[in-house]
Amino acid sequence: MLSHHREPEKARHYLDLLDNARCNGQWQEIPELTRKVNKYSPQRQCLTLTAQTESRLAEFSSTRPVTFASSTGLSQMIPLLEAAIEEEKTFREDAFQGNVCLAWLHRIIGEPSLALSSLPTAIDQAPESLEKEGAITAKWTHVCIVKATYIRGTSLEAEGRTREAARAYASLLPYISNLPTSLSGIPEHQHWTEKLLARHCILASRHVTSNAEKPQELLSTTSPIAPDSILSPFRAYAKHYVPKKTSADKAIATDGGTSQARAWKAYYDAISVMAQHDIIQPVFRSRLQQGLELKKIEAIYQNILLKEVKFPRADEVNSQIESWVDQVMANWRVMCGPRWLDEDLGPGGRDALGAGVLDILYKAATRTFHSTRVLRHLFTVHAALAEFKLASKALDTYLEILTKGQARLKKSGEAEIGLDDDATALATAAAGIKMLCTYGRRKDAEKALGIAGTVDKWLQELHPGSSAEPVVSADDVPQDLVDRQRIVNPCVPQKALALGYYGLGISQACWARLTYDTSARSALQTQAISNFRTALDPDIGDATEIEILYSLAHVLAETRDIDGAISTVKRALSTDTNASKTNGISRTDFAADIVEDESSLDPHRRELLLRCWHLLALLLSARQNFSTAMTSCEAALDVYGGKSILYGDVKLLDSTPNLTLSERKAIIEVKITQLALAEVIDGAEDAVNDSGELLGLYTKLFKYSEKKILKVQDDSLTPPPSANGTTRSFRGSFLGLTKDTGLRSRKTEVKAENTTPSSLRSYESPDESVRLPTISVSGGDGSTVTQDANHHANFLSKHESNKLRKRNSKKSVGSRRQSRASSPTRPSTATSTHRHLHLGLPHRGRHSGPIVVDDPDHASQNNGTYDCNEVGVAISHDMPSVPTTPAGPSDAPNALQNIPSTTQNMNHCNPNTFPISPKPPPSHNTQPQPRSPSIFAPLPEPHFSSAEQQRHASTLLTKIWLLIASLYRHAGMHVDAEGALSEAKTHVQSIETAIATRDGSSAEHFATPGYGKLKSSGELWADVLAEQAALYVTMENIDQASAAYETALGHYPDHVAATVGLCNILLAAYSKPPPEKPIPVTAEEPKPTPTLASLPSLTTQDTTNRSTPPDILSRLAARDRAYGLLSALTKSGRGWDCSEAWYALAEAYEKGGQIEKAKEALWWVVDLEEGRAVRHWSCVV
Repeated sequence: MLSHHREPEKARHYLDLLDNARCNGQWQEIPELTRKVNKYSPQRQCLTLTAQTESRLAEFSSTRPVTFASSTGLSQMIPLLEAAIEEEKTFREDAFQGNVCLAWLHRIIGEPSLALSSLPTAIDQAPESLEKEGAITAKWTHVCIVKATYIRGTSLEAEGRTREAARAYASLLPYISNLPTSLSGIPEHQHWTEKLLARHCILASRHVTSNAEKPQELLSTTSPIAPDSILSPFRAYAKHYVPKKTSADKAIATDGGTSQARAWKAYYDAISVMAQHDIIQPVFRSRLQQGLELKKIEAIYQNILLKEVKFPRADEVNSQIESWVDQVMANWRVMCGPRWLDEDLGPGGRDALGAGVLDILYKAATRTFHSTRVLRHLFTVHAALAEFKLASKALDTYLEILTKGQARLKKSGEAEIGLDDDATALATAAAGIKMLCTYGRRKDAEKALGIAGTVDKWLQELHPGSSAEPVVSADDVPQDLVDRQRIVNPCVPQKALALGYYGLGISQACWARLTYDTSARSALQTQAISNFRTALDPDIGDATEIEILYSLAHVLAETRDIDGAISTVKRALSTDTNASKTNGISRTDFAADIVEDESSLDPHRRELLLRCWHLLALLLSARQNFSTAMTSCEAALDVYGGKSILYGDVKLLDSTPNLTLSERKAIIEVKITQLALAEVIDGAEDAVNDSGELLGLYTKLFKYSEKKILKVQDDSLTPPPSANGTTRSFRGSFLGLTKDTGLRSRKTEVKAENTTPSSLRSYESPDESVRLPTISVSGGDGSTVTQDANHHANFLSKHESNKLRKRNSKKSVGSRRQSRASSPTRPSTATSTHRHLHLGLPHRGRHSGPIVVDDPDHASQNNGTYDCNEVGVAISHDMPSVPTTPAGPSDAPNALQNIPSTTQNMNHCNPNTFPISPKPPPSHNTQPQPRSPSIFAPLPEPHFSSAEQQRHASTLLTKIWLLIASLYRHAGMHVDAEGALSEAKTHVQSIETAIATRDGSSAEHFATPGYGKLKSSGELWADVLAEQAALYVTMENIDQASAAYETALGHYPDHVAATVGLCNILLAAYSKPPPEKPIPVTAEEPKPTPTLASLPSLTTQDTTNRSTPPDILSRLAARDRAYGLLSALTKSGRGWDCSEAWYALAEAYEKGGQIEKAKEALWWVVDLEEGRAVRHWSCVV
């Protein structure tokens, strides 16, 4: 309210009305009000002229572009206004308003220097100076203070003095922050404050963006903007922001101004840059505050943007929307990365964050037309949230729009607007293939193969030089690919081409594991190897890319090219920047040189290193270098802290709680492999004791589960319950069972000179643990030690005591290995470089005699712990054999005598064919290569729901208990094996209950596997029942074992262990002679009964008799059913590389009189077993 004692009442009244009109932006009322003021207060000429000039400027700014300012009569107003200001000596407040108006006039005309000269030098001190001369009587004066600062700042910007402009804007922040509430509702004050803060925000955002790569300069005390004040203008703008536009917004100057969307975009840009470059303090107190502020600004800007941007025409692209979603995705990737914990993301964690991003993307789709960019982002986020069906649909739509757009481009020659370029398309298709093959089911893998066909067409167009002549075998691929000259499209980055070939290899390798076409499998594997090597070609991609090297090594291992796989995985490990500093094992000589951990790596690369070390351990075990394989397992665990995890120190887990689900599962798999190697070296009894470490590790890794699967203390590292008295009990804390009060220790006296290392044991329990013959190892002195017929490991000797060893301290598997390595080694009893091996085939009257294998190179892999002559080729089985009729003295000689080295007889190209003539092994470059940036930006680790995480954890725990049950069975502790099986059944039942509760109780739901290679509940029941049946066979309860196998196949018809185990029983029943029966005295002959003729070629004695007794029919039915089951199994993706199934099929061939086919099958068994690791290769996929 204006109050001057020198003004009459009417004058004061019209002065107040004029002030209110100016503050409210009612410029159409200014002419009449200034006339009234001139009438009743003629001494206020400066005030009225200033108001009239402001009215004209406001009208001009809202109706005309600034470029026409010089052609108008605005410049003619300058002399009049300057004269009025000069003559004003009484009312200094009016003169200040006139100077601000004059500066505004110069600024609109385009004279920033004159605008600066019209303003006072210290505008922020104007309120104090005016107060000294007299109280500020007009509210418009407060508006002019803000307006003058804004004009000064924009004028400085126009002259290129941005630092001074930023200081000018910042000088008024204290005044704005302490503004009286009576002025907060003034429209013009709000408008000019917003404009000033918006300009300040833009300058601050540019400052942050330009120094993002140099955070030390951004946070330096010499920075133009103080580090703790970087976000001050943004937060002040948010405080004074009014969502709804006022009437004054339509009549404001636009020169140098900005819209609300630009201001909020600057705010979002600044905070996004700091989030992406991990800049927290002193700008934010914590990542939680940073994340919450980012999401708040994101929501505000989204609302403003969606209101301003309309749906485009078909020939238009909303680039503003697409750049916005790109930025949202960049922030989402950072916040889902390893640096951000769940508690940093606020309520809901990653699920809520992903749901918010999906909401933005779907709203963005309503402002775009067939945007491949939005679809690509939808695919990525859905996949990261483990919504694989929706991700697959988004990928299908993306590829459909993209392929149709490319077809139109080829037809018309006109570029399609809004389509992704070729490089982006290849990368997206490769990511889709990887998602479908890694986390999908069989139908998803088949879809991935179809997408690979599209990618192959793209590559043929973009990289025509990649067309190669057909290769005969996988051995011919490397040299051809290295020597061939490449023709690369210069418009497509080489990394994109490498991604395309990598996607092709993934799809082909995955489908090779699943297809039922045995002839296509070898071709798929050959193509996969070729594409992986093409992706590693230096002319196309990165020859040191660890992910592609790992995939190549895995396929080579599946084709039994063990030497090539070892060379490739060593190259992968050598590419790491910490190659010379890796924990556990040196990259070159695998020495145990522990230097530092690699926990600082990003999760994706960290997991790749873990898988590489794990794969190397399996490859070394296939070469029977068990001690070095154990060291490789220790190196894999050292990536995550090693002993600090295994022996109770959870410091790493506490400091890195964001270990992904796949990382936790991979760590458990490595520990299982370590137990497998421990049993090979030390026997099943020691492995039983070591299983407590596995349970303790599981407890620590999965203690984060929302629904607590385990109720156990961190220090409860005790082995599983043992009725026979193992050294420790895990019942009370882990299972909630009754704790044994009187634990007895079973000591095993094992002397080094009497120890014969056992052959390998497969620990895929139970579906990969079935019976095959063992091998006898002959020393140079002629003595022979025949191993028991357990799969891949047996007791090292018959011990003097039936009690397990009681260790005085908690020594891990690795600790005992190091102890053995430091102890004196036992001298070898071999007298030559040849190994004399006896195939311990079941006594069915077919084979006998030793096999001489010349393998002089194998001794070089021995580390001194045991002699190379003590371990034979692993042809054995994890289940006790079914009792059969002993062989007579007139048995035929062994048909498999004098077998040459099976690595020379194996066809590496086609693992489904039988051995061919020897070929020289392929050469591989094993020299360490320098590391380069990853060419594959992986999809974020899928974040499964709590229910799915529970199911994954329960499935893994079921696998652990089945492993423990098999260890107890191998050690002869049947009661304890029953207890472990009972625990496994409990967890399978809980999984089945959860499925029934969520999806309903139906056979379809129980038979459907989950995403992420999750077994169905039916397959889990088959696992449990197959292990139960194996226990029954060990206990010689054949009838119960047969019933358990039948039930297992009822749950899951393709179960490997159940099929092979049942077929062994059927074949044993066929071989069993019928009981002698007294000849009945009767005059009538029995009626003729038809015989079975399932096999293509049966013996004459089975088909010539017109009358077959019922017992003969039963035996024939058993044999024929075994043949049918095994024939289907060995052609399937689950059993094509199962040596137990092939051996049983060979037996079926033999019993059917097809001797040649039996020999071929046995040759294939030898080939498979020669390159067989201690566990199946699928445990590291």
